Amino acid sequence: MIVLNEKKGTLTINGRGNFVGIKTSESSSNGVNIEISGGTFENSFPAEYLAENVALKEQADGTFMVDEATPVAKIGEKTYTTLEAAVGAAESGSTITLLEDVYLVEMLTLDKANVKLDLNEYTISASVDFVDPTNATNNDNHLIDVTAGGVTITNGTLKAGTLNNHTLNIWSADGVTLENVTLDGSAAGMGGAPLIVGASNVTLKGDIELKTGENSWYGMNVDSRKVSGTNKGASLTLDSAKVSVTGSNPIGIYVENTAGDDVDLNFNGEPVIMGQADGFVPVQFAVEKDTGAQDANATLNFNTTNGFDISDCGFGATLTVSDGDNLTTTGFNSFEDAFAYVNNNP
Repeated sequence: MIVLNEKKGTLTINGRGNFVGIKTSESSSNGVNIEISGGTFENSFPAEYLAENVALKEQADGTFMVDEATPVAKIGEKTYTTLEAAVGAAESGSTITLLEDVYLVEMLTLDKANVKLDLNEYTISASVDFVDPTNATNNDNHLIDVTAGGVTITNGTLKAGTLNNHTLNIWSADGVTLENVTLDGSAAGMGGAPLIVGASNVTLKGDIELKTGENSWYGMNVDSRKVSGTNKGASLTLDSAKVSVTGSNPIGIYVENTAGDDVDLNFNGEPVIMGQADGFVPVQFAVEKDTGAQDANATLNFNTTNGFDISDCGFGATLTVSDGDNLTTTGFNSFEDAFAYVNNNP
């Protein structure tokens, strides 16, 4: 630890030394010039202490390295030294491409329509310095919040930390696509889930991994909600997506219908839902806490080519099952009966 307590002088740190951190007393707040251009620190420090053309980069082990300031993202050929700057500069139709792993100190909001975030096989993680939840609401503690339609996230990992609720929260956004992404909520310490689909229309493609931890409620949630005073439905489409839920949580898709509006689950092509936990349930409907009675409704639509079967699902439920053209029926009292009917009536 370097402690400054004089009102004069210049502190210069360069090279590859290892430090605990920098602490300045009130008496050193004026008159001391600090220039840090190298070193590894156990704790972060204000960016104002950095020399020109360097950046404080969080490492996978939680330490911070001062190194050359390099671009972390680009839009076209234009590069940005922070992901936040790239998101701020994005316009409809823009593709933001990551160029290295990124650590967020506060929730990142994607609020511009038709923007693609290409993770480019890199990871966006919560920093160890992520905003303290005691100074924010729960809705400020997600890793990433999507609130605009047409957003696409592909090819990489989103990883929540101990001060996060949901890893990816999609709220009142239509036409959102997730393809070949890992949503890691295994370390999320504030409850929540890897994926929330709230009053939104979301399509999953490719390999989707949902990592749960001891504080996870489930792998993902699909729920109608009231938005600006108006009830809005939700839908989730598995477009030949292979969804794997890892960790100890036994629930894959948890279906609620808070606003009492339409909730649709669409299974197209060759979808798969599988889980790691004992007693894994691919789809579970919400139930009333006191009575255990079903407390949610959803329409399940099938257009599959692989005899998709998730018959080991949920509680006894009244279902509406439709293949879009040939079959519409209601009144099944279990998922097993409903799916057996679908498979026997192609």
